[in-house]
Amino acid sequence: MGIDFDIIVAQVESMSSYETGYGFMTDADGNVMYHPTIPFGTNLTEDDEDVPEVDKAIKDGTSTDIIVYTYHNSDKRMAFHLLQNNMRLVLSVEASEIFGNRDRLVFQIIGVTLFFVVAAIFVVRMFVKRALKPLNALTEAAEQVADHHLDVEILSSDYEEIARLIVAYQRTVIDYKRQVI
Repeated sequence: MGIDFDIIVAQVESMSSYETGYGFMTDADGNVMYHPTIPFGTNLTEDDEDVPEVDKAIKDGTSTDIIVYTYHNSDKRMAFHLLQNNMRLVLSVEASEIFGNRDRLVFQIIGVTLFFVVAAIFVVRMFVKRALKPLNALTEAAEQVADHHLDVEILSSDYEEIARLIVAYQRTVIDYKRQVI
């Protein structure tokens, strides 16, 4: 049974992955059967290009790993499948396109995380400032009493523990006034 090779080439030619990805085919010896830029019949294992990773993978017929290589100053990834007739169906894509979405997502996650960290710091700072306000007032009052200014008034607090401390301090100041006057 014969198959028109042009149909196969059209199918491989229509393969695309990402924007720069492309498919190509070689025979068992590494000769190009179809490639968008390399001429038909060029032997990839003996060409002038210095891509030993690709040459070795195509020559060995290994199809289980992703091959990492550089071609025309572009970092690429390649995978291929060994067909029943020992031809290789190859897909090649620039690494920047493969990892671009992941990198953008990482930067977005970092940005959102930084935003929430800054927001959390701001909220905690405001909470601490609000919580420490009555303690600062109590400290100032204690310093004034230490300087013998006994007519100090301290505002109450919404925090139960601090409110109890203020009441106890006010009782102490009242008792101290009775003893001094």
